[in-house]
Amino acid sequence: MASSLLDNCVKYINKYRETGYTDASNSSKEIAESLGIDPIIKEVQVRRKKTVFNENNDQDFSISAEERFKREFFYTLVDTVRESIKERFTQFENHKQLWGFLYNLEKLPPSEHLFGHAVKICMEHSRKGDSADINSVELFSELKHLSSLLPIGKGSPKSALQFIHDMKLVDVFPYTWISLRILLTIPVTVASGERSFSKLKLIKTYLRSSMTDDRLSSLAIFCQLKMI
Repeated sequence: MASSLLDNCVKYINKYRETGYTDASNSSKEIAESLGIDPIIKEVQVRRKKTVFNENNDQDFSISAEERFKREFFYTLVDTVRESIKERFTQFENHKQLWGFLYNLEKLPPSEHLFGHAVKICMEHSRKGDSADINSVELFSELKHLSSLLPIGKGSPKSALQFIHDMKLVDVFPYTWISLRILLTIPVTVASGERSFSKLKLIKTYLRSSMTDDRLSSLAIFCQLKMI
């Protein structure tokens, strides 16, 4: 759901970049008029760059003040927001591509795609020189059988995991059991980590001079455990 919302947000920003300036300009002019401010973008004197003999020096100096504002401020601001969203939430898209098929076990992808997803999960959780905790072939087979056994409305990861536990089928679906447990314990947000760093910054700047390193570390750990 978070990944879908972010996709819609990026689409909205892309559309706003193309068509939003007019609406933003009209709204700002209305606000300026209501405050008694002249809604005019004033011309700014631009210093001409020295050029070599016979080089054309008329480029970009004939555009209006509003067009310059649109290029140098509006587009720059919107592009910065768009790129920040893409960069910050890339992990959501990676998570969706790797684990997304497990969010509804009643409607699994076709067999060829399902096996590809199982292989990706196996590769993700294997280390160099070590065997993986998940067998892709077995996981593929287990998911196909489990999908036919699940009651209607029990296709979510948590419901499926609870079904396996209640019916004592852990030994029958061991790799599905492992996969669902990993999926359900992946952090959905980094907000708690950011809050802990924020608190640590307060501790270090305000109290750092009057405490030892051991006490500082203990307070940071205690703060993190309290939020968990």
